[in-house]
Amino acid sequence: GSIELAQPLFDLEVNIVSACIGNDAVLQANITGDAGELNPIILYYDNNWNELSSGTELVLPMLTASTQIYVSTCPGNNLRAVNINPTNPPSFSLGADQTICSGDTILIQSDTDFQFFEWQPVSGLIDSDALITLASPETSTTYILTAYDQAGCEGSDTLTISVNPLPEVIINAPSQACEGALLEIAASGAENYFWSGQEGIDADSAEISFVASNNISLQLLASSELGCINNLQLNIPVFQAAEVELSDDQFVCNGIPAQLLATGAAEYLWFPEEGLSDAQISNPLALPLVSTAYFVNYTDANGCEGEAGPVNIIIGAALNPEFSFNQIDNYNVEFENTTEGAESVTWIIQGNTFEGNSITYNFPFEGFFTVTMIIANNCGIDTITSTIEVLKLNIQEIPGLSALKLFPNPANNLISLSFELIQPNTITLDLINISGKLQQRELLHLKQGLNVKTIDLSGLSSGIYFIRLINEQGSTIKKLIVN
Repeated sequence: GSIELAQPLFDLEVNIVSACIGNDAVLQANITGDAGELNPIILYYDNNWNELSSGTELVLPMLTASTQIYVSTCPGNNLRAVNINPTNPPSFSLGADQTICSGDTILIQSDTDFQFFEWQPVSGLIDSDALITLASPETSTTYILTAYDQAGCEGSDTLTISVNPLPEVIINAPSQACEGALLEIAASGAENYFWSGQEGIDADSAEISFVASNNISLQLLASSELGCINNLQLNIPVFQAAEVELSDDQFVCNGIPAQLLATGAAEYLWFPEEGLSDAQISNPLALPLVSTAYFVNYTDANGCEGEAGPVNIIIGAALNPEFSFNQIDNYNVEFENTTEGAESVTWIIQGNTFEGNSITYNFPFEGFFTVTMIIANNCGIDTITSTIEVLKLNIQEIPGLSALKLFPNPANNLISLSFELIQPNTITLDLINISGKLQQRELLHLKQGLNVKTIDLSGLSSGIYFIRLINEQGSTIKKLIVN
């Protein structure tokens, strides 16, 4: 008999990894099944049976056309004929290179759609996973888009984005300002400038000036020679000068210092400086030789300047008592001390004594009354006594009298009084000073119609007077000022 040897059971598997025109074609071959102890090798031949290579991989460099390859094993009778038909790699364009300004964004995209692709680098891309995306690189960058087809072929294109820098602009401006101050602002580092954002400011120069009012918010568009625009914002807080409070006017005797006081600022300068203990503090002592009005220049915490005053320091000598009065209704009269420097005021009316700078007294009836005012301060005491007339005000005006006019008013030497009567009448004309004293009295016999009376004022002192027309039926009063 004969002995038959068992043949190992193995097979040959061949795959085309890639086959792209203009690129290397790659084949991979593998032994499958049981090769036993044969250790077969894989051989590659061209269509003329010239051996090309051996091993599990064959690389055909820069394949440009279809070709046929034979793959076999040794030992063994496995043989495979492999047709390699290379395909064109993906072809597309990203367009012409672009130039942008720093901070700008530009749209980049392929003119052909692909399912598989990759951007390099990804910095500056808004969405590197999208075929159409926005790019905003910080510096000039060349982007490479690589696309892959299903056969494993790849193609690429580049797009260079050149980034021009923004102009480096320097703005010379104060960090804060005071209301009413003249601001001068200058910019440099660009080719062209345009200011806006503030009411009344619309300028295309590097330098602008204006008076500060409210808080300032300016926008500057500064462009370079390459046309890149730097958009800058300038905010300047504007402060009002502080409101400084001053001490009240003071009446002092000769040789007695007065205390000045200003509060609300950081620095002070009082003027005039004569008679001051220190003009550069908030609370100097003032010892002027004569009555003086003091002012203060100040600078607040924000550097804003202002002026306040005056504070009147009145040097007391002999007091000169004066008072005014006003009858507010029947028999009620208001009195007010008008003397400068009085520290205490005492009134004596009809034997009654009152204290206070102003009082109201109710007289029992109309007529003439004596009023005494006593004033005092550290410099002395003085008294004034005047006679006033109290009128019965709430009575009917003279019937039939109309169109009462007093002209000129104020007057100097002469004044004319005109009025109309519906019938002849007899009326008393009184001229009374502000203290209630009767200066002139005349009985007038008047006609029906227009009456004009000229009054001589040449003997009167300057001041306030009253013209009163009165008869048994009523009265009318007019105020007169004599210069």
